Amino acid sequence: MSAITDKSTTARGATTPSELQPMRVWPAVVLVALFWVFWVAHYLIPLDAGVRFLSRMGAFAALLLGFLIWWLSRRSISWRDRLLAIALWIAGTIVAEKLADKTLASAFSMVLSSLPFVITGWVIWMPFCSL
Repeated sequence: MSAITDKSTTARGATTPSELQPMRVWPAVVLVALFWVFWVAHYLIPLDAGVRFLSRMGAFAALLLGFLIWWLSRRSISWRDRLLAIALWIAGTIVAEKLADKTLASAFSMVLSSLPFVITGWVIWMPFCSL
């Protein structure tokens, strides 16, 4: 896979180490932190089941949409690598669905149960990849 660095070139066409810019991970870190703060808070606040369900679905949607916008807009990562990472998550979800107990396995439940953990792990891993 390609390195997670900016592929800008100088006027002569060569990339110098001083021009390599590290990836900005802070927007994703803030997004994940806000999600987990909400996740803890929504259990502490007494809510009706319907309100709790809809607020949880809204948080999942905001996390997924925000993360995908952030991830797909990273010019320092090649399109191949960006799409490959998403494809691996989808493939892993499908494999987990096939291997899980039939009472637990559905695409909807697998996506919802894995989404925050996958994105949190992804964001934690990103600073290590951009070294």
